[in-house]
Amino acid sequence: MDQLNLPPSATDNEGGGNDAERTLRLTAFFESLLRAGMQSFSHMLAVVERYHVIALQLTNNHAARCEVVRIVSRVFTRHPQTVMIVLDRFQKYDIVDGTAIVEWSM
Repeated sequence: MDQLNLPPSATDNEGGGNDAERTLRLTAFFESLLRAGMQSFSHMLAVVERYHVIALQLTNNHAARCEVVRIVSRVFTRHPQTVMIVLDRFQKYDIVDGTAIVEWSM
């Protein structure tokens, strides 16, 4: 599964009534991805590498990248070091960017 054929409403940058739907898609995908990789960091890397293309399609704008940072911090609430490691890895894969991480930290 190299690509996810998303309807236009999932990838457009315009606001409107689709914000809740986009947030739900992001939450479902990234929580599933993170939970699948929770066993170890090697599992996490394998899952991220496998679904990297889909993650990039879902995070095509700044708001989506900020939401991904919030999702990671929610999933690993009790493990702040894991949050930093996962965000660092996501940043290397261009799933999130530095500005999203800085906005979350403030």
